[in-house]
Amino acid sequence: MESMQVDLKAEYRGAAIISGAMMGGLVVYVVLVEFFRRTHSPFEGLNPSALPAQARDVFYGLAFAAFLLARFVRKTILKQAPSEGADVLVRKLKTATIVTFALADVPAVMGLVLFLLSGFYQEFYALLLFSLLLMGVYFPRIDYWESWVRGAGKPY
Repeated sequence: MESMQVDLKAEYRGAAIISGAMMGGLVVYVVLVEFFRRTHSPFEGLNPSALPAQARDVFYGLAFAAFLLARFVRKTILKQAPSEGADVLVRKLKTATIVTFALADVPAVMGLVLFLLSGFYQEFYALLLFSLLLMGVYFPRIDYWESWVRGAGKPY
């Protein structure tokens, strides 16, 4: 049982590092947006005439779809079979965390693309905040992991 605890904590630490790195990667998007805003003032997008009027709605819809997909995929990955051991459960938690974080990054990417095409920096920051919110909600927590592996709870 003690080795399971060590493995759980090591896997958790790996997932937390990857999650933190993915959150930190959002800074690259901010730097890119601010670079364009400062060096091409006023930045009106690379091709704003190519965007249909509903582009904002489509991008927000895709961001919300990524949220729904993250919830669905996470639940699917974390389905438990009665015969699964703790090692399988821990691997499932780590996989679910990484996949969820990848999907939580989609709104920020949608915001970046929208900004690059149209120059709508407010939309970028709104979608970036949505990504950060998702990442904050799904950031791995050791107490949830321990509880889930013991079978006493659901991992957020």
